Amino acid sequence: MSDDPVRTDGAVRFTAIPRQVFPTPDGGRIAVGANTPRRVLIQRQPPGSAWSAPTVLYQRRGVTCGEIDGRASAGGVALLLECDTPYYEDQAPVHSVAMVSRDGRSWARTVLPGEAYQAPAISADGSRAAWLTGGHGQYVRWSTGEGFAPVADTGYRFDSGGETLVVADDGSVTVIGPESRRDRCLVVAYTRGATGLRNRQVVSGVDPGCTEGALSNRDQDTVTGGTYGGREAQYVISRTAPGARWVLTARPPSSAPGLAGFARPGVTFLDVPGRPLAAVGGIAGTLALQTYDTDRQAWSGSRAITRLPGDGCRARATFTERALRVGLLPLRCGPRAYAAVSPDLASWQLVVTGRRPVAISADARTVTAPAAGRTVIASPDGLRTLNVVESSRCGFIAADGADVVRLHARRSDGWPRLVQTWREGRWQTVRRLALPRGTCAEVRSDGYSVPTVFVLRGDDRRSIALEVRRRDGRLDIVRTRW
Repeated sequence: MSDDPVRTDGAVRFTAIPRQVFPTPDGGRIAVGANTPRRVLIQRQPPGSAWSAPTVLYQRRGVTCGEIDGRASAGGVALLLECDTPYYEDQAPVHSVAMVSRDGRSWARTVLPGEAYQAPAISADGSRAAWLTGGHGQYVRWSTGEGFAPVADTGYRFDSGGETLVVADDGSVTVIGPESRRDRCLVVAYTRGATGLRNRQVVSGVDPGCTEGALSNRDQDTVTGGTYGGREAQYVISRTAPGARWVLTARPPSSAPGLAGFARPGVTFLDVPGRPLAAVGGIAGTLALQTYDTDRQAWSGSRAITRLPGDGCRARATFTERALRVGLLPLRCGPRAYAAVSPDLASWQLVVTGRRPVAISADARTVTAPAAGRTVIASPDGLRTLNVVESSRCGFIAADGADVVRLHARRSDGWPRLVQTWREGRWQTVRRLALPRGTCAEVRSDGYSVPTVFVLRGDDRRSIALEVRRRDGRLDIVRTRW
């Protein structure tokens, strides 16, 4: 892996650890990342200036790093470099580095004892910072007058990994996270004051999920929480000032008033960036939608978006690795598969997809839903219907914006080899893929990947994974892992 950064408009595109950008107290910015796990780089952008050339922020013989977490306030920046000897993605790192700066240029640092892999905290004026490390509820604190202090303990003990911490200008540290008590799951805040006094407080009104819940600090007086679902499970806990009680200030939308009692196919939450959270489900034989008002913390009235083709419909999983920019709800009604698609969560179309796989583009902005005699394409630009199909058993169609590509087989049960694009009202062959000969049994899609991974299976149980990528300015179909 090359150490040479790839520049785009003065900014570095780090290849090993993606760049993370943080504001600095002088109104500028810093970007931290890596092009090799052995060396973490930093790039600075003073106010009104271009990005500087990257320099080495951290490098130590035998140590590799895999993740960077950070927090910024008006007074400084705190970082956690997740490192080990060597670093493995599926193991908690035990050689992580705590770093803190009040100007984005000079840094104090130390290697944290034990496991450390959660985001640090920094106080509003930048005079204090803290990192979770070692055992549960343990932390290392830094201050401008004393530097890094020995490991301290708040008393938090619950073993979930979902806790977070905040540090205030007065030096107090609070670890807040899930805790199980008498078969109940609570949010509990453990605070250790600047003098060492400890306090425990239960935050009422929310179940954080003791096995799947996690909290994250936003600033010294605000913490967000939620399960590993979407925005419907997120909540906010805050306090008016250090030392004040923590209270629930924004409830999870899934438990907010006004949510309809959806019948089959039940409720599915659609979280499209830039649009209100939506809930979709069955009401009186229709697919109905509600939107969430974050200011009122309540749901709108429901409105029908399309009729359901039967009473036995059920929704299929819509979770993807990347948030979709359009609405998509796969359904199964009796023996048939459908997809409800929308460009804006306002206008919808129900497509009978059957065994044809729905495709999601690499940028998550385009969904392709093929039917028997047409293909419906949803993007933020609107809904588009093309009178094109792919009738072979293992072929498929996918779009990315205005461009449409398909994998075609001349024989209905053969392995598809022809990569074709839709141009000037007809399919044009671009190239041939080197795929097996013989009979192809089926194609299906991995509904969790972006872009969609198409898995082709032969009668001999051989499997090949393909995906649609843009190469040299055009769509192409390439082999991938699955």
